[in-house]
Amino acid sequence: MSIKILAVDDEPDVLRLVEIKLKKAGFEISMARDGEEALRKALEVKPDVVLLDVMMPKMDGYTAAQRIKAESDPAPIIIMLTAKGQEADV
Repeated sequence: MSIKILAVDDEPDVLRLVEIKLKKAGFEISMARDGEEALRKALEVKPDVVLLDVMMPKMDGYTAAQRIKAESDPAPIIIMLTAKGQEADV
């Protein structure tokens, strides 16, 4: 059984790079381009892991993470990806 990963990023180039690398490593990948789509796909696909960008349109990564954890059963592991580096952002 392959590990299912949902990759979420509004930057198409970043999303494509993540997809290529993870597929090559043998993971089953689904993708979303914003927080709303991430929530829909998480409930549909039931990923084991969600790689979630913080800054996205429609619904930010923090809100998407909270909703995915609250509405998924079982809740996936969520890993936040961000270019933000300020202590307040962490």
